[in-house]
Amino acid sequence: MKTIDCLGRDGVTRTFIYSVTKASLSEEWCYRVRSDPPPMSNEAFELTVSEISDAEVRVTAMFNYGESAYVAKGIPDALLPAIHEELGKIVSSSPTKGIGNVYRTSDAGKVWERLRASGIASYNESEDVYRIGDR
Repeated sequence: MKTIDCLGRDGVTRTFIYSVTKASLSEEWCYRVRSDPPPMSNEAFELTVSEISDAEVRVTAMFNYGESAYVAKGIPDALLPAIHEELGKIVSSSPTKGIGNVYRTSDAGKVWERLRASGIASYNESEDVYRIGDR
């Protein structure tokens, strides 16, 4: 298991553990982040990325399951740049309104906007997509 330090909305830095599972039949990675010890619910924060080109992955799912151990703890803010570093690929958001099941929720938009404001992500207005590592 790997660890990641996350700065929460309350200003407290917490260390979480995480694992990565790669799908066997597709270029998809699922990151599961947990507190140690895990909460009573046994839930984990989950974030999935799917390859959209040799150089880029797109976030296709991001869930905290309403678990207080993961809400407002800064997990995606730390995890998304870590995914860029681990995979060596650009990490992109979905557009607000994509095709089929490809879309960015307002909560995900808040995460990406924080990353843009801190200089970690860029935003392409014509595509309506945020990216980490595309500079």
